Amino acid sequence: MNRKINDSASDDYTMLEAIEEAKRCLHCKNPLCKKGCPISNDMPDWIRELSMGNLGNAMAIINAKSNLPAVCGRVCAHERQCEGNCILNKKNAHIHIGKLERFVADFDSAMNLTRENLVRRPVAEWQSSAAVPPALRSLVNFHARASMWRFSKWSLRPAVC
Repeated sequence: MNRKINDSASDDYTMLEAIEEAKRCLHCKNPLCKKGCPISNDMPDWIRELSMGNLGNAMAIINAKSNLPAVCGRVCAHERQCEGNCILNKKNAHIHIGKLERFVADFDSAMNLTRENLVRRPVAEWQSSAAVPPALRSLVNFHARASMWRFSKWSLRPAVC
């Protein structure tokens, strides 16, 4: 499959280009790219999976830390964070982590691969409403995954064990 996943963006990778870019990663013992990431995303791990063609495993690793990888791949300041800290940046040849993340997320979405296996929790009326902004829905999803919060129709408060 050498066609572009998202034809509207001219700078997206083909499958072959993405795998070749991922193979350039050195898989550092002490990855500086991970230290530069605000959410400590496991870049070396999912890039290794991508370099072997395991896009499902790569997406699973990304999803462990990020609820919106396609958005992060587009709006995150990679040049100052992960890409800026990449050891290859000293030679001005850093891994294009943002483009790779966007490629994996777009491929996953285009092929309809990811199915969440989360424990179903009761959803409050306001959470399922179309009027709830995506950012709030993402926040609720993130905290529900971590089981750190209890949600009621009227409040968000830390869970008490």
